[in-house]
Amino acid sequence: MCARRQSSSPIYSGKIDHSLKKVKYQNLLMTASVPKIRPLGDTGTLLQWEETPSEQLLHYMIAVKKHLSEQLQCEVVHTYTELLLKKPSPTVTASEIKKLLETVEVETTVRRKLFTIPVCYGRGYGEDLEALALMKQLSVKEFIAMHTAPEYLIYFIGFLPGFLYLDGLHERLVTPRKATPRLKVTSGSVAIGGNHTGIYPQESPGGWHIIGRTPIDLFDVRRQEPSPFKAGDKIRFEAISITTFQKIKRQVENGIYNYNVKVF
Repeated sequence: MCARRQSSSPIYSGKIDHSLKKVKYQNLLMTASVPKIRPLGDTGTLLQWEETPSEQLLHYMIAVKKHLSEQLQCEVVHTYTELLLKKPSPTVTASEIKKLLETVEVETTVRRKLFTIPVCYGRGYGEDLEALALMKQLSVKEFIAMHTAPEYLIYFIGFLPGFLYLDGLHERLVTPRKATPRLKVTSGSVAIGGNHTGIYPQESPGGWHIIGRTPIDLFDVRRQEPSPFKAGDKIRFEAISITTFQKIKRQVENGIYNYNVKVF
């Protein structure tokens, strides 16, 4: 059975609030180290920061990513502490990139959003939940409460189109990946692997522990914007009943579901 819904807040809302929030980068510029810059393959340039991943560093890297992509007219991909410049001009040198880093805007207007993701927890949709709760010496209710309490930071998107790398999992819930991965994990499955939690955006093999499922689509190429999520946004999970799961699923299938999202 799915867990009963724990919150009275709405599962879905109307229009997305596109208000703007100013994020200042001056302190980030003062504290962030200069990255190592080296070629990667024949056409790439890699920037590596020797720092522990943090929300502060992430916001700085997002500003750097935007600045370099505009100045060098190339695609920039980021991970926890690295930026990959794909096919920048072959005449651009490491020293020129360092000079560009000195001109990153100290104040940039950006949108940061908090998405509430409805999840049906339990044996019907989360086959590993009871075993994990038993392993952690928690009741299923306590396990769900720990999983739904944090606001998870989206560091980056990868592995699969729309797969969100989320930070903020409670230390009690940290669990090594499964010794033998599943050959097929259902789209929308919410899972735990190591010190991360995530959502499988499409059916695929996977070695994480499945604890629930969301009825919403995280990635859809038919939409004008296939994924509404961006690095720097945050996610919280909300436990819902199977009845609510089915209701939202119908809304998604009929194209009338709206994400529950707030600007922070």
